[in-house]
Amino acid sequence: MPTARSWLLHDTDSYLTPLVTFINRCLKEMQGDAAKQLENVKIELLKLTKKEAADCQLWHNMARTGERKKQKNKEIDDCQTWHNAARREKPKKQKNKEIADCQQWYNMQENAV
Repeated sequence: MPTARSWLLHDTDSYLTPLVTFINRCLKEMQGDAAKQLENVKIELLKLTKKEAADCQLWHNMARTGERKKQKNKEIDDCQTWHNAARREKPKKQKNKEIADCQQWYNMQENAV
């Protein structure tokens, strides 16, 4: 299992790298309790960074899920709009046909006289 130090060196974000490098340089010069405390600070700092990265990933995934839901809802709305428009067209066509039939009948009545 890797030591805390090796884990910290390899698992840092780019903005934390200079800080971790500075802490590591200080740790080489320090002894005893002070070094142990600084090492603990570094570990906690990197734990927070990992949590922040995980939270960011979670937010990103939730945003993508939200976009998928919006897209699906839009597709459903489009389908319903098309269906409703098609339903409106049927009565309109039927009514136009009835009017045309009536006009033909009326024209036939005029011609018969």
